[in-house]
Amino acid sequence: DISMAVLGGSLKRRERLSARLGDILSQLYLSSATLKRFENDGRPAEDLPLVHWGLQDSLRQTEIAIDEFLANFPNRIIGRALRVLMMPF
Repeated sequence: DISMAVLGGSLKRRERLSARLGDILSQLYLSSATLKRFENDGRPAEDLPLVHWGLQDSLRQTEIAIDEFLANFPNRIIGRALRVLMMPF
């Protein structure tokens, strides 16, 4: 409660930014682990549909987290510039 009183809305914004960065890192780790497991298992053809699905889902969740991170960026001008650089399409 004291933190909220002292930092106000800034605390919530920082928590959201930190949470989004954590989400991005987690999803990229899941993508990497999926590829590593597929490679270590000898690239079995029967696993390929699951690998594709896992990567598509994880990368989509990464895209959502990046979008939410940029939407909550404290400086709107920099947030928009980063959006253009990171997500040009």
